Amino acid sequence: MCGIFGCLYDSDYNLSADQFINSAKKLNRRGPDNFGYIKYECLNKTLSLGHTRLSILDLNPEANQPMHSSNARFTIVYNGEIYNYVQIKETLKSKGHDFKTSSDSESIVHAYEEYGLDFVNHLNGMFAIAIWDNNKNQLILARDRIGQKPLFYSKNNNQLAFSSELKSLLEWKNMSTEIDYESIEMYLKLNYVPEPQTIFKNTFKLLPGHILIANSVTGKIQIKQYWKFNINRDTTMNFQDTMTNLESKIKKAVKLRLMSDVPLGTFLSGGLDSSIIAGSAS
Repeated sequence: MCGIFGCLYDSDYNLSADQFINSAKKLNRRGPDNFGYIKYECLNKTLSLGHTRLSILDLNPEANQPMHSSNARFTIVYNGEIYNYVQIKETLKSKGHDFKTSSDSESIVHAYEEYGLDFVNHLNGMFAIAIWDNNKNQLILARDRIGQKPLFYSKNNNQLAFSSELKSLLEWKNMSTEIDYESIEMYLKLNYVPEPQTIFKNTFKLLPGHILIANSVTGKIQIKQYWKFNINRDTTMNFQDTMTNLESKIKKAVKLRLMSDVPLGTFLSGGLDSSIIAGSAS
């Protein structure tokens, strides 16, 4: 699964190495194969980025994160899988980009270098991404279109912290742990807390299909929607053509997800969906 976490905070705030390591420990089950972190000093702010890795594609240490672009301007930590990363890589190679690994994370950071904030529209996959632009002093957070990968963030006392899991954020001493009673009310009514709220005040889930841009110089935070779900009904297809089309789409989707440098398996729930996926994969 991998886990990502980080914090953009005032430089005079003393963030200890223990806090950072404790955040990583909370995410260790998501990524037991490697732990990496980095710290940047940027004007009056400091940025810390961390990653716990579950190795799926490119098992070499060069593919560990945080990962930098070839010009060292951009740094990424990311959780997920990009199914069309090979096609993205070939396109970017033709535009002059140099790659050092065969990982999908390197394709993402180069896509951001080439396309800017539009990079998310080139990705086919599930992801929670954090990219630091060292020239613009800008942190970008992005979540996949339907929210398969979690991404939490907390704003408090000139600090922006983010993580794959809420419990990891609790290690940041500046984070407010004040309970949001509206969220409790929603939980009692619905049996869950709707996005973007969480159980804590000033702590949120980044909505699916959205990106967050935080500028460390101005302190400004923007959230933009880059994708919206639309239903386009084709009433001209008959039942047989619809079945054939659905089967083709399932096979294509499953094939994309079979890319791996480690053995793969399927969790079976006993329902039609997992049985169809296992049958197609086999």
